[in-house]
Amino acid sequence: MSQDVIGFVEYFATGEGLTHILVSGTEEQIKEFLGPYFSLGVEFFSFDEMKKNLLLCEKRDIENCTDDDAVRAACILHEHLPHVATLIKKYGYCSFSYKSYFNLG
Repeated sequence: MSQDVIGFVEYFATGEGLTHILVSGTEEQIKEFLGPYFSLGVEFFSFDEMKKNLLLCEKRDIENCTDDDAVRAACILHEHLPHVATLIKKYGYCSFSYKSYFNLG
C-alpha cells in the first residue's frame, strides 16, 4: 500500500512566468495529476515533514523561506492555503490540490 505524500513543483521560465503546484496523494496519483511535463520536477514530502516546516513558517517571513525546498513548499501552503495548513498541523493529513500561476513580466 502506497503512503500519501505531498508533491511540490516550482517551475519558472522567462516569458512563461512562475507556476507552483502542491498536491497530496500517492506518488503515482500525483505524477498522474501533474502529467508528463511537470512530473519531471516534482519533489515529495511526507506529511510529518510538512507539518514540522509549517510550524517553522509561522515564525518566518515567506521571503526568508527560499533556501530549503521543503520549507518553501510549507511557506507557500501557509501563505496561500491557510486552511489546508491548519488541517495538516492539527490532523497531520489533508487531501488537496493547488496550482498557482502568474507571469512576472
